[in-house]
Amino acid sequence: MSKSFTLEQANQLIPEVERRLGLICSKRAVYLRIHDAVFVQELANDAEKKTGPDFFDSDLEKDIQNLEETIYELAKEIDALIDLGCILRSIDAGLVDFPGQHQGERVFFAWKAGEKQIAFVRHRGAAGASTERTPLL
Repeated sequence: MSKSFTLEQANQLIPEVERRLGLICSKRAVYLRIHDAVFVQELANDAEKKTGPDFFDSDLEKDIQNLEETIYELAKEIDALIDLGCILRSIDAGLVDFPGQHQGERVFFAWKAGEKQIAFVRHRGAAGASTERTPLL
């Protein structure tokens, strides 16, 4: 069962959520760099049609191991954010929602990285949360 926040509780969590989101963005950037390096190395290996035990040179093996470790670290950071009761909507856009209730309606308090406090909600419908952020009234 998901946690339900008041607006005040959600706003109090913003510094921690912002810190964790920063870690997630950093880990994701590392992941993307390593992923691209591994991809290029694999393409080069395929182009050279290497065979035998040297197919994966030590740099590629090390990069693959680093990629796996980075994926694990990224997943841990995302899990830590989720454990707070938040919903990570978008890493790229920095969107995080907090399930809650406002003026008698079940909503998602919608926060975007850089905002000092929550000023928007997403309304819940039969199909889930609206994608539109509407100002709090």
